[in-house]
Amino acid sequence: MVEYLENTKLIVGVIIGLFSLLSTLIIWFDRRQKRFAEEAVKSTTGRSDVLAAKVDHLEGDVGNVAGDVATVRDDLSRLSKRVYGVEKSLETVARQSDVAGVNAELKLLTGTVTAENRALMGMMHSFRESAYRAAEKGTKE
Repeated sequence: MVEYLENTKLIVGVIIGLFSLLSTLIIWFDRRQKRFAEEAVKSTTGRSDVLAAKVDHLEGDVGNVAGDVATVRDDLSRLSKRVYGVEKSLETVARQSDVAGVNAELKLLTGTVTAENRALMGMMHSFRESAYRAAEKGTKE
């Protein structure tokens, strides 16, 4: 019976040793996993902080772009109004066919005025000649 007690003592010692060893391994593994998880969280948090800063920067850029788009939209609206005004103004501008007709009439009128001017110059010349002759006859008498 003493032998059984000694064997039991040995078995209980081995069980307690194995339990202690297993507990130590579990605790060591748990701490290692916690450190790994904390490092992963820290690196992810660091990355997420960088990403958050980038997102903030992008949001600012989006705000600037929205302002620029509004400015471009206003400029396009003003340009559209100006183009409409130019289109309305062009409706009153003479067409080439209208100008060609006026040009032809102007050439005819120029020819007529030139002919009448020559006729008047001829008449004036005749009047001057008559006046000179009358003046010469008046001085001879």
